[in-house]
Amino acid sequence: MLKAVHLSQRYYFRIRRHRYLLGDQFTYADILMVAALSQVPHTNLLDMFPNVISGLTRCHDRPAWHKCLDVYNRRLAKFVSAGATQSHP
Repeated sequence: MLKAVHLSQRYYFRIRRHRYLLGDQFTYADILMVAALSQVPHTNLLDMFPNVISGLTRCHDRPAWHKCLDVYNRRLAKFVSAGATQSHP
């Protein structure tokens, strides 16, 4: 949890000055940061970082984010399907 708070603090200070993590364009760095910070929605860790929440929302609303999730979900489904068909001794 402390690592998530530390990430949130760094992201908060960065996103205050720019629209996205590395500036005004959505990049792979944003995808990685959003993926990491999206793992803590069931907590209140981000409540003290309103800019992080708005940044996450902005990224989640992008078509590129949805495309990334679609690719991930298809790969995950293949992996799970392959594991389910393998026999275990």
